[in-house]
Amino acid sequence: MSRGRLHCVGRNARAPAKRKRRVHICGTSPMHRESPPARTIFLNLSTSLPIKLPDTAMTSTPSASSTTAAECPGLTRQFLAAKFEAGLSWDDYLATGKPAQQESWKSIYNQVALSDAQRKLLADFGREMHVICLSGLWCGDCVQQGPLLQRIAEGSDRIHLVWLDRDQHKDLSNLIQINQGARVPTVVFLAEDDEFVGLYGDRTLTRYRAMADSQLGPSCPLPGAPVPTDQLLATLQDWLDEFERMQLLLRLSPRLRQKHGD
Repeated sequence: MSRGRLHCVGRNARAPAKRKRRVHICGTSPMHRESPPARTIFLNLSTSLPIKLPDTAMTSTPSASSTTAAECPGLTRQFLAAKFEAGLSWDDYLATGKPAQQESWKSIYNQVALSDAQRKLLADFGREMHVICLSGLWCGDCVQQGPLLQRIAEGSDRIHLVWLDRDQHKDLSNLIQINQGARVPTVVFLAEDDEFVGLYGDRTLTRYRAMADSQLGPSCPLPGAPVPTDQLLATLQDWLDEFERMQLLLRLSPRLRQKHGD
């Protein structure tokens, strides 16, 4: 004799055990290092009764009491706006370095220039871009790439580039680590209202190809690796490509098109 899925074989027969599924709900964003233990609930798959979750489990971001905002504020608009406001101009940033460091940066800056095609491209930028470069005057990669970023920024009145020292802004550096490293230079792209758009660093493809070509040895050649004399101009183009990509993202943004009516 059977009813539905329950089969009675004897007096002591029992119904099959009900399956339970474990669901973890974490109320903290993955970007935060310190998270409360995940709350565990059990869903009974054999019933259709609704299960009420705690109100805190339905929020996508932690409350102020559940995280240390000073140590890990997240890439919020307010946090990034404050960082952009704290940024230094090119001249002011170089002035914080030692004379030898300043000379190295200026030497690379004087060695490169935008081509006519690059200047035309930048002149056509239509969206305002707030750009933060997290850098170090002591850093060799920053010496070779920072001046290129300045050249690009000078090519468009829509690009507002500021500079921050990595070691003085560890709260930002910790949030944008690359491969678990506080690498520089790293550039943070923001919209005109300081909303996060994207980041790029620490070396462009040209830089990595050149490094691999010199450090991995002749036994591991990489096709297409540029020769050292062309490296700066090729790296400049790499960075310009990323600026153009971010500009097009902003130009085609539904939110900004609605705002500007274009």
